[in-house]
Amino acid sequence: DDFGGYGAEQYRFSCKNVQKIICTEVAKFGIKAIKEHLKAVNIGEKRIEEKMPIYLERMFHLYALEGIEWQSRRMFLHNETIVEQNWEIISIKLERVERTITKRDKMNSGVLYYPSDKTFPLVDMYYLDKSEALVGIQATMSKKHEKPLSVYEQFYHKIDKNPQNTKLKLYYLVMPRNIEYYNGLSYPESQFWRDVKSGIDSKWKNNIEFYALMPPDNFESRQLEDD
Repeated sequence: DDFGGYGAEQYRFSCKNVQKIICTEVAKFGIKAIKEHLKAVNIGEKRIEEKMPIYLERMFHLYALEGIEWQSRRMFLHNETIVEQNWEIISIKLERVERTITKRDKMNSGVLYYPSDKTFPLVDMYYLDKSEALVGIQATMSKKHEKPLSVYEQFYHKIDKNPQNTKLKLYYLVMPRNIEYYNGLSYPESQFWRDVKSGIDSKWKNNIEFYALMPPDNFESRQLEDD
């Protein structure tokens, strides 16, 4: 297996330095190696810790410049007015990648902002869609990826905006094996926020839309009609 010398049938990373090395190595992989690994994880042939979504990140990074057509589905909160949702195909095509942290007013269409600073909060990547709406991409191997409210605040601080004047479409890039979970009608606040007992202000719930973004089982860039 191509994992920078750390290949094993089961991956258990107890050392943060080792995780950092592996992430650095995976970031060099081509799409073929990424696809083969993700396919094996998806069918349960290999296991990987949920803290290692770098394979999904790398896949999106590579495919975004080629053009993506994947399934997506809105994730409603329990208290929202729920509209019947089906999986729909979303098309994403970007022209180049910037590895710097860029404020909203300095962002350009067609650019995937993928900060090399891994402490960047809330999302792995962000960009403007065709309607100039702000889109965030968060890769996750797990079914839940809740974050403290402070992480949402830090994200808006980084882009020099607030949720009232800049809405966010937050897409969770997820594994196909979890499709049944993401077929849910609605989700509790704890799906997205940690420590919800303290209350989540409406400015967050009203200005952030959550979505699941799912590649096909073969992890190609486009979803075939009969998949």
